[in-house]
Amino acid sequence: MTINCPFCHSLQTQYQWNTIDVYQNKWDLYRCESCGFYFLEPFPTDEQLAKAYADDYYGTGEKKFKFPLIEKVLDYFRSHRARMLNKILQGKKHSNVLDIGCGNGHFLNYLHRLGYTKLYGIELSGNSAERAKKYEHLNIQIGSVENATYENGSFDAITMFHVLEHTKNPLLVLNKVYLWLKSGGVFVVSFPNIASRQAQKYQGYWLHLDPPRHLNFIKPHDFVLLMQKYGFELLKQGYFSAEQNPFGYVQSKLNRKAPKRELLFESFKGNKSYLNGVPKGILWYQRFYFFIAMPFYFWVDMIESWQKKSGTVIFVFKKQ
Repeated sequence: MTINCPFCHSLQTQYQWNTIDVYQNKWDLYRCESCGFYFLEPFPTDEQLAKAYADDYYGTGEKKFKFPLIEKVLDYFRSHRARMLNKILQGKKHSNVLDIGCGNGHFLNYLHRLGYTKLYGIELSGNSAERAKKYEHLNIQIGSVENATYENGSFDAITMFHVLEHTKNPLLVLNKVYLWLKSGGVFVVSFPNIASRQAQKYQGYWLHLDPPRHLNFIKPHDFVLLMQKYGFELLKQGYFSAEQNPFGYVQSKLNRKAPKRELLFESFKGNKSYLNGVPKGILWYQRFYFFIAMPFYFWVDMIESWQKKSGTVIFVFKKQ
């Protein structure tokens, strides 16, 4: 059966593997030979995506995760990204910065603490957006990036940390990024590495596949070539991520034998409705495995990042 690419509409697509989401819906993963992007078939409907981004996805409390230590760890990585961008911008505090998929706004707030004042964010409607709106010094636009509008050449820097894979049309989004950036502006983007050993080993059980929320994937090499066609110069790339990659291994392995996928992740969020009916013994085993396995996969990620085969990737591009 011929499947059209939902992004470039090419018929040159190839089946990869199948998967199942947290609602027990089945999906097939295809790759487009023309644009290089992977996509889900059938493509998720608006109703399916609305359900996937319900309140339990963002966490129903003041924070996404029930365990305070997790939020503190995530804030450490957000502050690290803010310091990284500050270094890339050479400390130019007058820079206009847009964070696409800004979540709770903590990353932008860390930039504000560093002295930046022209800070903008885009976030889908939900609890995360409401948390971000509490920062009065941030300019938050609620909605999808596909529907967002800014004047061309508005920003010195645009960031997308694990957001591109959520977009319905990555080609449209990347074109907007190019137009919104000033000449010489920087684009910092991270996303799951579909060419990683994690992805190839666990396939449909891979944590970062996350159907139906993750709508597209692309190999790092193909992404660099695509960005060069848009007129970007690659400045920096990185594959090591203590935040994303070790846990990706742990949860992917646990997904193979669990009655539902992402049980450990959802337990950390305190998602009681999703955990309903799951034997407590399974949850305790998964948490125990998490604590003993994370150090091992940390070292695995160091090796795989050197080989450019780790679970996620981050790029820094400059608009020529």
